[in-house]
Amino acid sequence: MKHFPFKILVLCILLPPLLYVVSLNRMESWLQGRYRARIEAIYRVNTQALLTGQTRLEDALAKNIDVFLKTLWLPRLGVRLQVMVVSGQGTIVYPSSGALSDDNLFATDPITTANENRRLLNQGLHLDVIVVIGHDTPFSVGLLLLFIAAALVVLGRFYRIGVRAAQTEAQARQAEMERLRALQEDGSNRLNDLLSQRAHLEGQLVQIRDELSKEKSKAARNESDLIEEMATLEQSLIERQTLQQQLEAQMAELQARLEQETAGQGKSERAKTKAETAFARRFEALYKQLIVGERAIKGFVDLPEEIKIKAEEVLSQLNHSPDQVPVKRKVFSKKNSPTVLEAVFAYKGRLYFRRTGPNQIEVLAIGTKLTQTKDLAYLQTIEG
Repeated sequence: MKHFPFKILVLCILLPPLLYVVSLNRMESWLQGRYRARIEAIYRVNTQALLTGQTRLEDALAKNIDVFLKTLWLPRLGVRLQVMVVSGQGTIVYPSSGALSDDNLFATDPITTANENRRLLNQGLHLDVIVVIGHDTPFSVGLLLLFIAAALVVLGRFYRIGVRAAQTEAQARQAEMERLRALQEDGSNRLNDLLSQRAHLEGQLVQIRDELSKEKSKAARNESDLIEEMATLEQSLIERQTLQQQLEAQMAELQARLEQETAGQGKSERAKTKAETAFARRFEALYKQLIVGERAIKGFVDLPEEIKIKAEEVLSQLNHSPDQVPVKRKVFSKKNSPTVLEAVFAYKGRLYFRRTGPNQIEVLAIGTKLTQTKDLAYLQTIEG
């Protein structure tokens, strides 16, 4: 489209995946730091209970961390959180390999439990938190859809701006053509008036010359007065001729501008006709089982570019698997004529077709909700 910026289209195509990748990495780093800080704040246990052997260090850590993990809601959206607590010598303290049990050896021996707890605490504990967000999780898919939706909103806004600019330009062009036609008509009227005045003046000049010829023979009239009057009339005639030439030049310029505007409109119509011929050949070559009518081809060419692909998907499905095409309704069914069916595409697109044989389908019209009234009126005129 002339008024649609190509750079915006490229940005709206490239930015969503780029922002998605960057945002996913930043989100993982941010969540990792946030969860690490929160776990560090709550995973510290009661040192007195550990040193007296009342509970194992592994069990106390597991209790505190597991309670925290159960309060998180992001893992339900596919965010994987891995938490590990390791002692200074590499012993994994959490998650513990030993299950909580009343029969556990440390639970029955408080002194041994206390010594083991003291040994692990003396080695020092290291907390490691890893956050992983897969590309097939609801969270990542939702994030990608959010960026795509934002890009579509931007595209829609610029598309509407382009459409309004095109409409404004077309209206301005039409107004200019009307103004030129009015100027041409006014110039023609003025030229006709001048031609009438010229004929009248030429008649007067002839009459005066005749009278002058008669008066010369009589010698009763002053010859100098007659010559002066004749010169005045000739000067007036010259001025009229000069004005006529100026008006003719203005009319020629207006005619040239009008023809230029008319040629611009003709070029647009020829481009549209060329597009209709190209699509007619394309449909005839690709869809052997379909008969795509002239009105359907014109309606397809007038469709917005973003839903032409959806319309052609319906045509392909009609050609290969017509029984799988979702039919919204039956438009009407005349006596002794095939039933006309309506299919919907891209929400606002409409396609009307009917079966004309066992393996033959005729596409009667293609349009949108805006052209639906005209399309239905056209279908009423079709004979079986």
